[in-house]
Amino acid sequence: PGQGVAQVGEASPFDLTAARWHVCTYERLGRLVRDASLRYAVMVVDEAHYLKEHEVNRTRNTFLLSQKIERRFLLTGTPVLNRESEIHTLLRISGHPIGLLPLPEFKDQYTGSVEARKRLGEQVATWMLRRKKDVLKNLPGKTYEVVYCEPPHGMERYRTLLADASLPALPKITALRQCLESLKIDYLLERIRDLDQDDKVLVFCEYVASVDELVATLTAEGIGCVSITGSDSTGKRQKAVDRFQSEADVR
Repeated sequence: PGQGVAQVGEASPFDLTAARWHVCTYERLGRLVRDASLRYAVMVVDEAHYLKEHEVNRTRNTFLLSQKIERRFLLTGTPVLNRESEIHTLLRISGHPIGLLPLPEFKDQYTGSVEARKRLGEQVATWMLRRKKDVLKNLPGKTYEVVYCEPPHGMERYRTLLADASLPALPKITALRQCLESLKIDYLLERIRDLDQDDKVLVFCEYVASVDELVATLTAEGIGCVSITGSDSTGKRQKAVDRFQSEADVR
């Protein structure tokens, strides 16, 4: 309390110099890297899993900045999203010895087998502090509500698919599931309209076609939205996340 805090990109050069704490987005890290006059004692990297791609600008800038700072802390709920090799960049930024290995050598020694993963676990055991949900005593529980809806129209398409004897079993099941998912969109729209104006909503779909249809429906209704699918690039996903978190009209 009482110490100066400046947001990089928003604060003036004078305020930046006067502040003891600097808060910076990944997109603006380049400014800190280029400013040789800035000296930091500690670096705290939040949502560090966004740095798993070593060739992306934000990862390169984070690594360059970290080389000038002795104490570095990386915070993430998912240090490994898909493959063990993804933690290599985080270890490199943090200064862990095995993070300084070339990526091919790291993969050879610490990925691809149970034994390799065990070696990796032993290496990071004293480096990584893990906290589980039991430390958050006051975290409210989740509320689950299962709601069944009956579409007022459109079931004819479902019945037509169901009665089509020419379709093989598995393609028919997929087509029926896609049809049912599409039929829920009108109901979803009603629920979203009933929410408070400041509420944010996450909708998970099984099929990309449903995502596209839902985006088109919400857009036509004047409800701001963004989407993320498996084919989106890392940059496109991050832009969608940033808009959802920072723009009030993207709900």
